[in-house]
Amino acid sequence: MLDFIEPASSDLIVKATQTLWPAYAKAIGRHLYLQVSEEVLSTFQSLKGQPLLICANHSAHEDPAVLFILSTLVSQQFRFLAARESFGAKNTWYAKWLQKIGCYSVERGVADSHAFKATRNLLIQGANKIVVFPEGEVTHQNNYLIEFENGPEHIGLSAQEDLKKSNSEQHVFIIPLALTYKYLIDVRPKLTEAIVGIEAALGYEEKSTNSLKQRIQKAFSAMLIKLEAEHNCSPTPETNFEDRINSLREHLISETESFLQVELPKDLPQVHKIHILKNKFAEKSWCHEEKPKYVHFHCRQCPTETEQLYYRQLKQATNFLALGNHSFDHDLTQEEAAELLSILEHQVLGKVLLRRPETILIGAASAMNLDEFSTLYENDRKSGIQAVKLELGQRLKQRLLELEKSQEVFLVS
Repeated sequence: MLDFIEPASSDLIVKATQTLWPAYAKAIGRHLYLQVSEEVLSTFQSLKGQPLLICANHSAHEDPAVLFILSTLVSQQFRFLAARESFGAKNTWYAKWLQKIGCYSVERGVADSHAFKATRNLLIQGANKIVVFPEGEVTHQNNYLIEFENGPEHIGLSAQEDLKKSNSEQHVFIIPLALTYKYLIDVRPKLTEAIVGIEAALGYEEKSTNSLKQRIQKAFSAMLIKLEAEHNCSPTPETNFEDRINSLREHLISETESFLQVELPKDLPQVHKIHILKNKFAEKSWCHEEKPKYVHFHCRQCPTETEQLYYRQLKQATNFLALGNHSFDHDLTQEEAAELLSILEHQVLGKVLLRRPETILIGAASAMNLDEFSTLYENDRKSGIQAVKLELGQRLKQRLLELEKSQEVFLVS
């Protein structure tokens, strides 16, 4: 296990960060404009005195920043359960700053008892609001949810059980929070410019009479052919896109396992394998000084070229997690097309040139009172956890669809 970064937020540091955030956003050129629906504000207000798990979809790396800004709008302090590797070295100013603004760590891919106990204690001890991304990974997909990780449901139900035993009047609630990134203008000309650059990098020129969707599909096929040849992955001619992507991800993961001399269970979900392997890279980054300390892999002064290669492969597998036949079985919105083009740019060009949407629509499905699931959980824990996970997924998916329909949609046929 990697070292645990415990909850230790500071009201002073939180307020200072909130005050300075606009200047920081201006400095990095990444403004985030939140459009918060009325039910979000009313839900947080009505549950102000209750412990909450805020479970949001995780389509972008900016999601934690979005929710930090939201905390200022609802005048409540949020705590964030964050991946251990995002902190870097434990004693750096960056790790301490994250900790002071409300973040504490979880080691993904394993049963992290420290994170479980810390989260449960926060819920039991008061009306704490804890942000958890149940997908466990950035998906780069606005409206598509990957399978939820086990964790927030179990923690919430366990805390509710303890509150019930102590005859507390508090209940643990889950707020399903939907985040949708939107362009407010028609950016399809920019998307066409992006696909032209990708096609040139892939070594071909496509007819402009073909639709943007067709060109994106062809670019993915060309990219896959190159990667499959590179990793000796040879699909049959009739293999569909989803199976090819799945097979390539498995190859990337398997090769990284071999490099790290790790053998993971074959039936383990790919996202869990990715997280465990990222943890292994982190373990290789311990510095043995007077006291060993964790060092973020990206912050090491001299990771070998081979280490960098296999870490990039894990990043590739992560970026491909939410891709499948569903990616092209419908007319794409311009946001969906942009997400796919960004993945292509990252893989083909080595950097993302396309500017992501800066307007984020935020909606909340009706809050879930975990006391309503407590009897089922007491009788059969697995069934209780599964029931909460299923209900959370359904409410979140429905709210995402409603947000999409509430705005003007520019389609890419």
